[in-house]
Amino acid sequence: MQSRRIGEIVLSQQFMRVAEVHEVFAKLQFVPFRVEHMFVDNAFHMVGSSPLFGEVAEGAMTPRYEVIVSTKDDPVEGDTVDVTVK
Repeated sequence: MQSRRIGEIVLSQQFMRVAEVHEVFAKLQFVPFRVEHMFVDNAFHMVGSSPLFGEVAEGAMTPRYEVIVSTKDDPVEGDTVDVTVK
């Protein structure tokens, strides 16, 4: 049986210009199925799969997740990016 860990995330156009955006997608292990840019809120609405998302029953509404990104500038380890999904 195929995993149905599907969800929607919304990322601002400004966030998409950040250099660490590729690290965020890598940490989420996010595979987009649909990406739309909405001019109304100047953001990218993305539906996709991630092992960090909860299982969704067949025919259920796709849940929207909040992605929280924090960065830390460490002189020893270098810059690190931490990603949390709520």
